[in-house]
Amino acid sequence: MSSVRWSEEEVMFDGGGQSSGCWMNACGGGRRHLVVALESEQGREAHSVVTPPSNWVKINFDGFVRSKAAAGGFILRTEAGKPLVATAFNSGVASIPLVEALVLRNSLVCAKEKGLSKIEIEDDSNLVTDIANGVCDPPWRLLKIFQDIKSLRCNFVSISFKRVLREANFVANVLANIGHRVENCHFWEECVPPKASLALIFDNVNFGF
Repeated sequence: MSSVRWSEEEVMFDGGGQSSGCWMNACGGGRRHLVVALESEQGREAHSVVTPPSNWVKINFDGFVRSKAAAGGFILRTEAGKPLVATAFNSGVASIPLVEALVLRNSLVCAKEKGLSKIEIEDDSNLVTDIANGVCDPPWRLLKIFQDIKSLRCNFVSISFKRVLREANFVANVLANIGHRVENCHFWEECVPPKASLALIFDNVNFGF
């Protein structure tokens, strides 16, 4: 089992794993499932993490606010864990719900432009995920963005939204942090920035990719 220590600047972990920045393709086929024990403030907990089904693409996204400055990031990955697109952007002054809604909308635009048809979307925000799933209505400040999101959903054959714990959203966390260091928006095709490489390895090794 891996013990995880998170900081704003980097992701550090103890235990097995490789130190290169490349993605790893796990052996075997089908829908792989793994239970990982992680350290949390509440103690040691088991988190069930499932890789996306074959021919689906997983999107992880996150927003980050520091001193009222907001930034966001998202990553699109195949069922084997290979990055398709990673993005980090600076969105100026915004609340966390607003920037996370913006990141979700931007990730759907990216998925549409890539011609994807089946996507599984994960975030560590209860509010954004509940609104996307129709559990509650968006506050008025988010209404226009979620109208856009509802319209974008029609472009996909299958789409799902799931809330995950932050431990399962590492790469998106790091990309959102990087968003504070870029001007406007930055894209990485079929790779991640060096500062996100350890987070990607952590996901691929420990979460069954």
